[in-house]
Amino acid sequence: MMENLIKKMGCHHSQHRILYFLTKSSKTPSQRDVAVMLGISPAAVAVALTKMQKNNLIERTAAKNDNRIKEIHITEKGRNIIELSENLLASANDSVFKGFDDAELVELKNYLEHMRDNLIALNSDKPCSSKGCD
Repeated sequence: MMENLIKKMGCHHSQHRILYFLTKSSKTPSQRDVAVMLGISPAAVAVALTKMQKNNLIERTAAKNDNRIKEIHITEKGRNIIELSENLLASANDSVFKGFDDAELVELKNYLEHMRDNLIALNSDKPCSSKGCD
């Protein structure tokens, strides 16, 4: 549902991740910052940002202190995509968790975290918990 809406807005999933990161970042990130924070290769980020700039989702400007560094700014169109997707997700969550009380939601969260920890442990020799791996 969310993926289809994002595509209809002219945005690919990886581009949506970048837009989301830009809206939540406390500083104006550089292209390198985006690559590091999202675990994407710098080359893949460069390609995605070029497409996003062509679609008016972001703007790139030279950093004031170093012209070699390109700062990434989200546009109004990009912000609208994030706002719409957040509203859709909130609505979907309301529908999915309708009728659950707070205690049940906490219990569900604990079960899901336990399952996640078990999956992480399958790929590691060390036991993991929600606080990380030892």
